[in-house]
Parts: sequence; structure tokens; C-alpha cells
Amino acid sequence: MVISDFGGEIPQDMTLIQKLPGVGRKTANVVLNEAFGIVEGIAVDTHVFRIAHKLKLVGPSADTPQKTEDALFTGSIGGRSITNGCCSEGKSASLVVQNAQSVS
Repeated sequence: MVISDFGGEIPQDMTLIQKLPGVGRKTANVVLNEAFGIVEGIAVDTHVFRIAHKLKLVGPSADTPQKTEDALFTGSIGGRSITNGCCSEGKSASLVVQNAQSVS
């Protein structure tokens, strides 16, 4: 499929990369970030989902991985910034971890 549909190149777009067999949003986020330096979201798996809720980094309305990703990526929890607006610079994941460490 990569050869026939994308000319042998991995797509650098969230929607297109998810068309590849077995690639969901979490994998797409990791590939886009690590391979291409593109930050469109945060890879949310079971562990990130649970820890984000346990540390109250997201509210109860973030009841799906997608909503949890959106809440973490925008960097806003109950009106307060957890990332100081750095998401567009690709720093949100490390800042979320730093904030989580300061909460614990």
C-alpha cells in the first residue's frame, strides 16, 4: 500500500498515515513525531490515559483516548495551562511529564 498509494513514501499527514493497515492515531502520532518532527498530538495509550486521570491532568470529560490527547495537547486543565503554550513547539509531552512529577 505504501508503494501503490504513496509512491513508496510514508505519508506525513495524520489522516493519510492512518489509512495504512494497522496504523491508528497513537502509532501515527509516534511516527509523525519521531520520523518527521511533526507534532500533531500526543500518543495516548492505556498507561498515559490512566496516569493523566490519576494525576488529574485531565478532567472526567476526557473519557476516551482521543479526548485525553486533546486535553493534554491543548495543555489546559480546568482553565489553567499545564504546558505554558509550548505545544506548537513540540515540547508538550516533556512539559506534561515535568508537571506530573511536580504534582506527585
